[in-house]
Amino acid sequence: TWTFEGRTAHAFKLANGRFVGAGAIEDAVRALVPGLREVVLSSPDGRRLVLAATAHDAAAHAALDAAIRDPARLAPALGALGERPLQVVAVPADGWARTPKGEVDRRHPTGRPSGA
Repeated sequence: TWTFEGRTAHAFKLANGRFVGAGAIEDAVRALVPGLREVVLSSPDGRRLVLAATAHDAAAHAALDAAIRDPARLAPALGALGERPLQVVAVPADGWARTPKGEVDRRHPTGRPSGA
């Protein structure tokens, strides 16, 4: 299982000090795989990347399953970060902690996504 440890901003730093504009990468992943709504990139240990996403249609579900098996499929969205180890997990729609406005609350754990 995997637990999202939280991220309060749209950016974070890796252990080597490299700044990651996660919000822009998340948008690029959504553009690469239409049908993904919730997409969160994080780095629990500062070295490897974890991309959690929820598919909202059959095509996106198939693409997300393919990315779980072969994370390199998402390399175009990661740009220079594509060389880092990437784990892709599928999160059920009801698996995300949400703000009162209904947005993904990046400060709270999501629980146990499927496919981890």
